[in-house]
Amino acid sequence: MNYLAHTYLSFGDEYLVLGNFLADIISLKESRVLPDEFDRGFILHKKIDRYTDQHEEVKKVIQLLRPRHAKYSPVVSDIIFDYYLAKNWESYSTVALRDFANNTYHILNCYKEHIPVLYRDLVGRMIKGDFLMNYGSKEGLAFTLGKMQQKAKFKSNFLDALLDIEDYDREFNDAFNRFFPDLIAHVR
Repeated sequence: MNYLAHTYLSFGDEYLVLGNFLADIISLKESRVLPDEFDRGFILHKKIDRYTDQHEEVKKVIQLLRPRHAKYSPVVSDIIFDYYLAKNWESYSTVALRDFANNTYHILNCYKEHIPVLYRDLVGRMIKGDFLMNYGSKEGLAFTLGKMQQKAKFKSNFLDALLDIEDYDREFNDAFNRFFPDLIAHVR
């Protein structure tokens, strides 16, 4: 799961939101300078990732992604599952996605003094770019995949995930909707 799912699975708890969000940006060593209240968010993030990696539906999606993405298949599955969360948002939340995104940005801005200085500009640019809403469109998804392509240390084809979505849209959507309720129950 990526940023949209991780922030959603914090269920509005501001400390969980910040810790869960930052767990993908800063190292565990860097997290030690944060107030203890944010530790639960880091722990939750790892719990979500472990559960996701072991779920049979996720493993099936990773297998479908493997021909184009090889070692990056798990990363691609995390990103596209945020696309399917945005696509199915009304099934999982009574709060509109736009309102959820704005509330999350508000939380991140309220606690920005706790974000390590090195990452404050990055988080500010993410908010300005409306990163959570980007998961709701293929154009936004392409932007996110392009950023991952730039960061990749090895040969990668992140943008080909858009082709995978064309080829396997129904399979991915169905797998997501079988998996995500299990993840919600696990987190709760």
